Amino acid sequence: MNEFHGSAVRLRPLRTRLRRWAAPGALLVAGAIGVSGCELSVVNPGQIADADLENPVAIPGIVLGVIGDYLTGLASGGGGGTLVASAMLTDEMSNSGSWVGLLGLNYGQNRDDWAESNLRWAYPAQARWTANRAIERVSSLTTRNPAADPNIALLHLYGGFANRVLGDTFCDAVRDGGPREPYHVYFIEAEEHFTRAIAVAEAALAAGDSVSARGVAQERMDNLVIAAYGGRAQARMMLAGLGIAGYTWQMAVQDAERVPTEFVHSATFTNNSSNPWPSWGFSLTATEATVWGTPFREWGQDFSAPVAQRTGDARVVYESFGSSPRTGRDNRRPFMRQRKYTSSSSNLPNIRGTEMRLIEGEAALAAGNWPGAVQKINDVRDFRNEFFTAANQLPMVDAGDATEAWHLLMRERGIEMWLEGRRLPDLRRWEVSPGREMVPFQVIRRPADTPNPEEDPFVSVYAVEAMCIAVSRNEKLSNPNWR
Repeated sequence: MNEFHGSAVRLRPLRTRLRRWAAPGALLVAGAIGVSGCELSVVNPGQIADADLENPVAIPGIVLGVIGDYLTGLASGGGGGTLVASAMLTDEMSNSGSWVGLLGLNYGQNRDDWAESNLRWAYPAQARWTANRAIERVSSLTTRNPAADPNIALLHLYGGFANRVLGDTFCDAVRDGGPREPYHVYFIEAEEHFTRAIAVAEAALAAGDSVSARGVAQERMDNLVIAAYGGRAQARMMLAGLGIAGYTWQMAVQDAERVPTEFVHSATFTNNSSNPWPSWGFSLTATEATVWGTPFREWGQDFSAPVAQRTGDARVVYESFGSSPRTGRDNRRPFMRQRKYTSSSSNLPNIRGTEMRLIEGEAALAAGNWPGAVQKINDVRDFRNEFFTAANQLPMVDAGDATEAWHLLMRERGIEMWLEGRRLPDLRRWEVSPGREMVPFQVIRRPADTPNPEEDPFVSVYAVEAMCIAVSRNEKLSNPNWR
């Protein structure tokens, strides 16, 4: 698809120690970083002393360390990070394996003592902590004005993303060893980071400094401003949808309107990444998760079918293996492989302009303007049709009332951002408004007491202990302020 990508930062995320400042930037400097125009290395690939980072030369490595920690939280540990966890807990994928930490989520369990739970929490929490510490450090190291430094703008952007992911995913908030807080505080902190990113990037542009971390991240400030408005729209959408005082849908719309439909801000892995998320997505050996048993199988398109016989939405592509069907690692359920991510260097979108149109549509629904919401859905489909073949053209949709319009918007958001980590926060928001009784989707969770998987029952997507991921037992036991 011919979309404009505001950023494509290619790097290999590395596992680092939680709450050790020197590790993120230092390890990334030591590692093999797939970036254009610059190769950073040290003789000893171990941790670099903290004092050695007290040099402006270290800034590019620090910046990349923050981005790497963010990606590690998204896609590493616990069977694929928050991306895979959210897919298994919701209706995006169904279990076809025996990995307890994935199977349990699909069954609707919410355990904090799985080994996977510890990693799922530790890496995203580290990403937030690292971003905040990096902003402090780079502000003290930079030879530029910190209020107009492109690198600091970029750090605020990823600080916003890190907080948004924590709010999207976890049942509670815990910040820097502090007390247990409601999860929406992450969205408030994300909004603050995005607001600061906008201000610093615009000041950098006004000063004629348009690119961050020269030769490394190559993040253009004009693109960063758009991405930050998109991130703030996402945070404000959640705050408004959850009914948090002081936040309105109009605030989210004002930000969303600044993001063109064709805009995409992405970060990607390189092909040499050892991270487990890419293999979960496309490897034949990673048969733990299947599109079978989800509504996305019904909505999507089977890649195994002859081209002339393919039907369904081309934004959701899966592979049933046709006349040679495969069984998952549980030796029971059909394995149908997702085909959205087919390489370990596939894009991980942070911001999509198409999501901005759907934020505007949901705001219209919240205001009672359901015809306006349907128009926003069709605007997204019009945009997609510009790049789809004649056989894959998306039909325009219509609704007879507000309920039908809500169902259309919920489905459209699911399809447009399938497997991008957005389904879980959507379902959490819709549980509050318009209410879970308005959410019609079903997914297969627990198996029937028969050997035939086709007898496994479909149940409500909300047939779970909690529509969120538990903060890890390790955090609760080690944090004296947890209550």
